[in-house]
Amino acid sequence: AKIITRTPTLMIIDAPAYVLREGEHYECVMRHFIWVDPSTGRNAALVWLIDHDSQGEAFVDPSELPRWAPEGLLEDRAIHVDGREFNMFGIPGKKAFAMESMPPGKPVAWTDEARSLAALPSYTVDTLRSLSAALNSMLQPK
Repeated sequence: AKIITRTPTLMIIDAPAYVLREGEHYECVMRHFIWVDPSTGRNAALVWLIDHDSQGEAFVDPSELPRWAPEGLLEDRAIHVDGREFNMFGIPGKKAFAMESMPPGKPVAWTDEARSLAALPSYTVDTLRSLSAALNSMLQPK
């Protein structure tokens, strides 16, 4: 995992991941946007997948919705095993295991602004502020 940015009340972490898509194990990045309410200490996370195109440019697929994982969420996620990814000695390769689905939580619809900022490789103070505001807007009841 790699810390993309952090402040006293939030952290963005990227974790390499394999996900099951159309029966195949596909490599991507799972981004975790984790924040803490400074007045209550309560925390929550928004998690989404980042893909890369053939030139290595990061992007977020609008059809794959981020998940809002509220404080205290416990996970029990299914893993898919691809027997073709084991060598003749039975040792698994890096693509042998993949997550069958996103983490549990509430799917949240992307806004264009949030999606345009969600896959940046790093954040300035201004782009982090914009991403935080866009994600907050997505979580508000419509």
